[in-house]
Amino acid sequence: MWLRTIVLLLLVLSVYCKRRQANTQSCYIKSPSEDTLGVRTKPRPHEDPAVMAALPTAWDWRNNIARKGAWPSAYLSVQEVIDCAGAGSCGGGSHVAVYRYAHEHGIPDETCNNYRAINERCTSDTRCKTCNSDGSCHVINNYKLWKVGDFGGIKGKANIKAEIFKNGPVSCGIDATTQFHNYTGGVYKEHREFVSIKHIVSVAGWGIESGVEFWTVRNSWGTPWGEAGWFRIVTSSYKHGRWGLGLDSQWAFADPVLD
Repeated sequence: MWLRTIVLLLLVLSVYCKRRQANTQSCYIKSPSEDTLGVRTKPRPHEDPAVMAALPTAWDWRNNIARKGAWPSAYLSVQEVIDCAGAGSCGGGSHVAVYRYAHEHGIPDETCNNYRAINERCTSDTRCKTCNSDGSCHVINNYKLWKVGDFGGIKGKANIKAEIFKNGPVSCGIDATTQFHNYTGGVYKEHREFVSIKHIVSVAGWGIESGVEFWTVRNSWGTPWGEAGWFRIVTSSYKHGRWGLGLDSQWAFADPVLD
């Protein structure tokens, strides 16, 4: 599912507040009903023995995007989610609640409602409009809405791998500590007895380096950070499972509707 890569990476961005160096204030605000949100109309990949048997020791979805840049692109409107989804604000939000909004209502293209990094009211004037060179603007009434079909939480390292292997990246929470903010590369590890999920990221694969298993993860802090905007971090297999900033604790998938 080529579009899933775009949908997940862009939807997850919609619940981020701006990065603050050396500030670990939470940008993740859990929805009260998040643990029970979800729609499932078909089996998930981990329920297929053939998929589980085929899981490789390393996988990177960035190398397996079938779309290869074909038109049209689908960069979704972050501002629409902030204004209309009830899933959060510029101060943070819930990835699962974003998926629910995409399932129930759909999200327009970024060109409909450009990101302005402010909290606005949800009105027809702000949801989709275009402006002319003279400064005049008018509302667009007929525009494409991208939707999500099945979505929900998923648990278990092997089950998560199956989801990524079969369908593409998934979103998850992480305890974005001060030390993590200063990450510059390599397989990250930081011991934390107790974690507090503060941030949402998108996991696109896994691998092994020097005998240590890691997740391959996309962040939202720009390409100057980490490994060109990405990072690698140990899975729960490392030592006693308390070195991955809680990455294995809160995961979610969302299947885009292709039409």
